[in-house]
Amino acid sequence: MTLQNKRIFASILFVLVRFVSIAQCSGCPNGNPCAPCCTLPGGCGGGPPPPPPGLPIDNLVIAFLLLGISYGAYKYYQFAKRSS
Repeated sequence: MTLQNKRIFASILFVLVRFVSIAQCSGCPNGNPCAPCCTLPGGCGGGPPPPPPGLPIDNLVIAFLLLGISYGAYKYYQFAKRSS
């Protein structure tokens, strides 16, 4: 099996496992199997999901952005210097 085939196979497995894990349902609150419950507007849990936690964006993100821009400018300068 070549490396290309292994990568394709791993990608397919990743997608399939993800679909299976999303498709699983914990069941309805009244004890019925999952299928009739998940078609309700409230979903499997009987209500809307909780809101996601608020994660602040650190000031360090700006520092990494500036570091990346400066590194890109440095590499561009090296490339331009080597080309001429």
